[in-house]
Amino acid sequence: MNVAKELLGQPSEVVDIGDINVWGTLPSLPHSLTSSFTFEHTNQKITFTHVEDDIVIHELSRRLDSGPGATLHKTSSEDNNKDEEVLSPVQDDAYTPRFFPVDPDINNMVALWCGNISKVTGGACATTCYEMLRERQPLQTAQFLRSGGQPLQKLVFEAYRCVTGEIVPIQCPTIPVRHLILTAGPKYNPRYRSAAENTLYNCYRNVFEYALEKKVSTLILGRLHTKTKGYPNKDGIHLALRTVRRYLEKHKSSFEKICFVLENTYELSDYQEVFPCYFPRNTADYRFQVDLQEQIGGPYGEPQHYGSTNNYIKAHWSTSSESLAKKLDVTRSNFSVMKVDPDSARMSEQDPNLDIYNQLLQWSRTEDLSLIAKCRAMYHSGFDSAGSPVVICVGKHFPVDVPEHIVLSHCVQVLDAISTKPYVLVYFHTACTGTRRDISLIQRMFNYVPIRYKHNLKTLISVHSSKYQRFQTWWFTVSKAKEVKGKVLQISSLAQLYKHIPSEQLQIPSFVIEHDFELTKSSAPSTH
Repeated sequence: MNVAKELLGQPSEVVDIGDINVWGTLPSLPHSLTSSFTFEHTNQKITFTHVEDDIVIHELSRRLDSGPGATLHKTSSEDNNKDEEVLSPVQDDAYTPRFFPVDPDINNMVALWCGNISKVTGGACATTCYEMLRERQPLQTAQFLRSGGQPLQKLVFEAYRCVTGEIVPIQCPTIPVRHLILTAGPKYNPRYRSAAENTLYNCYRNVFEYALEKKVSTLILGRLHTKTKGYPNKDGIHLALRTVRRYLEKHKSSFEKICFVLENTYELSDYQEVFPCYFPRNTADYRFQVDLQEQIGGPYGEPQHYGSTNNYIKAHWSTSSESLAKKLDVTRSNFSVMKVDPDSARMSEQDPNLDIYNQLLQWSRTEDLSLIAKCRAMYHSGFDSAGSPVVICVGKHFPVDVPEHIVLSHCVQVLDAISTKPYVLVYFHTACTGTRRDISLIQRMFNYVPIRYKHNLKTLISVHSSKYQRFQTWWFTVSKAKEVKGKVLQISSLAQLYKHIPSEQLQIPSFVIEHDFELTKSSAPSTH
C-alpha cells in the first residue's frame, strides 16, 4: 500500500532530504553479457560489457579510424565465444571520453527520488509553474499548493505572474522547505530550439543563483520542463543534469545535497539512464559520454551551439567589428580631460562619435543579437502615466564575457526607435557587484548616440543605487551630458518607483522584488 502511495506521489509521511540515498552509494547499473569489448587509450585499458555495446563499438570505430594513428583489430573472447573487438589508438589522442570525470564527492551530493515533492524537507525547492500564477498549476506545484493550504495559496496569488525564465521565491511556514522557488519553463518550438534551451537554462541558473545568495545548502529540484509545453524530455534532462554538474564543480563547498524529485517511475528511469553521463561512478561509465560533444555546455552548463553568445562572437568576428572595438577604446576618454567646447562638438554633424553610432546601428540591424536580448539587460517594459515608453536596464544582467561594442549594439537596437519621442529609462543597480557592468555602460552609450537620445529622455530613474554609483552619475551629467542634468532621479525602493510609473507597466525581475522586500523589512521600525 505504501508503495502505491509513493508511485502516486502521496507518501504517508514527510521525508528528510538527508535520508535519501545519494547517487554515489547506489549500485552500478547491471550489465548484459550479450556483447563486450576492450578499449585501450593512453596506456589505460577499459573493458565494457553492455547490451548496446555493439552500437558504441561502431561509433568508437568510426571516430577512431578517422583520427591519425587509430587502429581497430579483433581478438577472440574465451568467455563469450564471440569476437571481442579491441580499439587501440596507438599514437595520438583521437578520442577521450572524459568530459565529466569521476568525482566521488559530487556523486555523494546528488540523489534521485520518486514521490510527492511537497513531502521532502530541505532548504529550498524549485518547481515549474505557468506564467499566470492564478491558473491551474503543474502537478508538483499543485502538490505544494494543496499541502501549504491557504497561506501558501494567498502568497502565490499575490505574486500573480512569473515571467518565463525568471523565478518567484516564496517563503511560507506551512511547507517543509524554507524557500519555494517557482519558475516558468519555456514553450518548445523546433524552429526556435536554441531560444528554448537558453530559457530553460536561465530557469536553472536563476534557481542556483538564488540558492547561493540565500546560502541554501540542500536543494530539491523538480522537473522544470513540462510535457504540456512540448519540451523534449531527454533534452531537458541533459540540460538539467549538466547544469547541476557544472554548478557543483564551481560551488562544491556551498551545497550538501541536491535531490531530483520525480513524479513517477517512468521519469525516474529516464533520469537513471542519463545520470551516468554527467555523474560517472567508475571508468566504465565513460562509455555513456560517447555522444556528448553537443551536450557538454559552457563553464556553468549553459548551452553551447551555433548562435550562442560566445560562439556567435567567435564565428562572426570580422574586421569591421574589430575596428569598431578599437574605435571604442580609442574614444574612451577620461573624466579629467576637458574639451575646449564639448557642446559644439555634440551639436555638429561632424561629431566623430556619430561614425561609431552608425557602425553600432548597422551591427544591430544586420546581425542576430536575439540571444543577448535573452539576458534581459535592456528591454521595453510598458508606458508611464503620460503614455511615454519605459525602458528597463538591469545592471546584473549585462553580460560581462561579451565584448562591449556588441552589448552597446543591443542597447542601440532597443533605444533607436523609442528615442524618437519622449521616453523614460529605469536602471536597477540591485545586486550589481564590482565585477559586473553597471550604469557606466549606459553613460558610454550616451557619448556615441545622436543628441535626440538625450533631448527626448524625460527621466533617468536609478533604483537601489550605491553611493559610488550616485556620484558617478552626477559627475557624468556635469562633465559629459549636460542635457541629462536635472533629469536624473535616485530612489531607494520600488514603492517610490510606483509613484512615477504604474506597477502593472513594469516587468521587474524577481530578484529585484526580493531584494526590495528585504530592504523594506530591515528598515521598518521594530514594534515591541
